[in-house]
Amino acid sequence: MFLLSRASLVFCLLFMVGCVADETAESDRQFNDGPSAAMDSDLVAFDGGVSPDLATSQSDRDDLNPADAASPPVDMAPGDDAVGSSDRPRPPVRLGRDRPAAYYLPIDYDPSEPMPLLVALHGYTENAAVLDAYMGLSEMASALGVLLIMPNGRVNDYGQRYWDASTQGVLGQVDARYIRGLIEEAERYFSIDRSRVGVLGLSNGGSMAYRLACEASDLVSSIIVLSGFTWSNPNRCGQPEPVSVLAVHGTWDTLVRYDGRDAVLDIPTEPVDYDMCRVQACAETATACDENPDCLALAQCAHACGWEWEPDPIECRQICWLQAPRDVRGMWYDDFVCTVNAGCFDSPTDLYEGYPSVDEAVRRWVLLNGCQPEGEPGIPKDLVRGRAGVDTEVTIWPSCDRDTRVELWSMQQVVHRPLLRTEFTSDALYFFLNTPRRRTD
Repeated sequence: MFLLSRASLVFCLLFMVGCVADETAESDRQFNDGPSAAMDSDLVAFDGGVSPDLATSQSDRDDLNPADAASPPVDMAPGDDAVGSSDRPRPPVRLGRDRPAAYYLPIDYDPSEPMPLLVALHGYTENAAVLDAYMGLSEMASALGVLLIMPNGRVNDYGQRYWDASTQGVLGQVDARYIRGLIEEAERYFSIDRSRVGVLGLSNGGSMAYRLACEASDLVSSIIVLSGFTWSNPNRCGQPEPVSVLAVHGTWDTLVRYDGRDAVLDIPTEPVDYDMCRVQACAETATACDENPDCLALAQCAHACGWEWEPDPIECRQICWLQAPRDVRGMWYDDFVCTVNAGCFDSPTDLYEGYPSVDEAVRRWVLLNGCQPEGEPGIPKDLVRGRAGVDTEVTIWPSCDRDTRVELWSMQQVVHRPLLRTEFTSDALYFFLNTPRRRTD
C-alpha cells in the first residue's frame, strides 16, 4: 500500500514544489534552471517560522542598491528643477524616509499627467529585487505608464523579510501604515490617478494585499494576489469600499492550499490517523496510485532516500522523480495534494487560525463589491513556462459597484511559486489598468 509518513510532508514541501512547476516541460531542466528551493518554499510569515534551509542568502535579502538604502531621502524644497507641477516638491531618490522603497517612473513620464500607481510586495524571506527579477515588473510597468513602488518588508528574528499580514493590534498595523504612507507620499510628489491605485503581492505579500484591501480601501482601488490567503474570519475585513480583486492560485499549491486550511483552536485528544484520513478524503486518488506499480515505486524510491537536508538525499529524491513516467508523477502528486488539502498531515498539537479556500476568499469580495453572484467563464490563459497549451481557467464577476471587478485565475496542476511567462505580468498589469474605480467625489 502507498504510504506517506508525516515526515514526507516536509520532503514534499521542499522538493516537490520545485519539481512540479514545469511538469510538462520539454526537458527535465527544472532542477538546474528553476528557482532555488528557498525561493519556491515561500512560506507565509505567520505559519510559525521556517527551517533555516529555506532561508534566502544574505545577498538575496539586501536591497537592490544598498548604498541608496543607507542614506534615507531628504525632503527638498521646490525649485526650478522640481519634478511635477509647480506646487509639488522635488521627489527624493527613494520614498519611505527611514525605510526606503525604490520607485520606477514611466518611460514617457509627464509630470502634468496623472499616473496609475502600483505597490508590489514580495514574498516571505525574499525582497523587492527578487520579486522584480521573478516577474519583470519594473520594466513592464514603466513601459505601460505605471508608477511602480517596490518596498521591502521588515526583518524578523531569523533575518528574513516579511509582511505582517495577520497579526491584530498595534504591531500588526505597522506594515499597513507604512504602505499607506508610501502611497500618500507618492501623491505628494507626483500626479496620481486615484482611480487606479493598486497593490500586487506574492504569497505573504499577497496576504498583505488582502489586508490593505480591507484596511486601506479609501486609497487602494485594486489588488492582485498570487498564491496568498486572507483572514479566516471574514468579519475582520469590516465593510471596505469596493476594491477590484484578481486572485491567481495554483491548484497544486501545498504551502498556501487552494482549498484552504481548517483552524485548529483546541488540541484534539487523538492525533490524525493518516491512513483513515487518506482513504476517507482521497479514495479516488489513493486507489489510483496504490494500484499503479510505477506510482508505488516512485513513492518507495523517494522514501528510501531518507529525509535529511544534505545534498545527497535531495539529489537521490530528484533522481527518483526524473526516472518516473510523467503521468505517474502527476498521479502521485494528485494524491499528495489531496491529502494535504484534507489535513491528513496537520499536527493536532499546533494551534492554527486557518484560512479560507481561494474560492471562498473570492466569494467574499464578490459580496463586498456587490457583483453579480454568478461568475462568467473567461478566456483560458497560458501563464506557466514549459507547459504545453493553456494551464489557467478564468472566472469573471463583472457588474460590481463603482465599476470594480473580481477575477479568479485558477492555474491547473501548478504549485506555489511557478515559473511564469511574461504574459502573466502583462495580463496582471492590464487587469489593474483596465479596472479604474469610479470616484464618488
